[in-house]
Amino acid sequence: MTPREDSPSDEDASNSSNTANRAPPTSWVALRLDETPQVALWLLILVIVVKFSFAAFFNYTVFSVPPNQTPVFGPIMRATGGLVTSQLLVGLLQLGVIIGGLVWLVGGLHPVHVGLDRDNLREGIIATGVLWIVIQLVGIVLSGITGPVTFSPLWEAIGPRGLLSNLLAEVFGTAPMEEAVYRGLFLTQGYLLARRLIDDRRASLGLAVVGSQFLFALAHIPARLVAGTQLGLPLWQDLLITFVLGSIFALVYLRTGNLFVAMGVHVLSNDPTSLFLTQPIARVVVGICVLILLFGWSRLHRLRLMPNEDANTPT
Repeated sequence: MTPREDSPSDEDASNSSNTANRAPPTSWVALRLDETPQVALWLLILVIVVKFSFAAFFNYTVFSVPPNQTPVFGPIMRATGGLVTSQLLVGLLQLGVIIGGLVWLVGGLHPVHVGLDRDNLREGIIATGVLWIVIQLVGIVLSGITGPVTFSPLWEAIGPRGLLSNLLAEVFGTAPMEEAVYRGLFLTQGYLLARRLIDDRRASLGLAVVGSQFLFALAHIPARLVAGTQLGLPLWQDLLITFVLGSIFALVYLRTGNLFVAMGVHVLSNDPTSLFLTQPIARVVVGICVLILLFGWSRLHRLRLMPNEDANTPT
């Protein structure tokens, strides 16, 4: 008996199964996690050890003294008038060593597979720019309600040069490094590792988010101690906030499939980029904007506010 022409062959069934396995864990997730190459477990552990060692070393040797007095970075800061800071240089150094050295050269994982895809850069810049404009408009409205519209006190306190140096450090140092390591690498590789142990893809994704952002929070302990945060409840409260922020950045990356959008949200959350709002209020506004971004991402594309995502979205 010959098979019917419309009956699927074993090869077609296998292809369908493979396509389903490569699709995102849920329709809400745009990032194709299952298509990411997996690195060796020993390399992932090495990266964690190196990152935590860097966090402790730089916080206790560089960030614990006045920035322009550090023996290595101080001369560079003085030569650039403070625009190039130790925060920027440390971020670039870690990005180069961890992502460029360990992950790419040793592990063979191209930076594209940790989210550093230049094809997504334009979309990330547009999304960040739109969010920044919305934050400023909200700041004008809120300032006008409470009184005359004035600039944030922080802008007046550190001046234009200080603001520019902070922004450069975040945009080119801290945000790219932390997003590539904790969201681009630990989140995606954590998911692939969990998939080897758990059959449920959604559970694997949840475990990967919690585990990667737990590492993100723990790595901030040296910075918090150097800044004077007390041991005990104050430290754990601070780490909980860091964990929540990291989870938000992870959700942005998962929803948009674009690490540069997550970088933009990271910068807007960390840096004094609001012209009219104090930093705590600005963070609340950023949080509300991120919620709108997460649930309205597809609509933004349909309204053509973002570049077309058809090439990145499975049909």
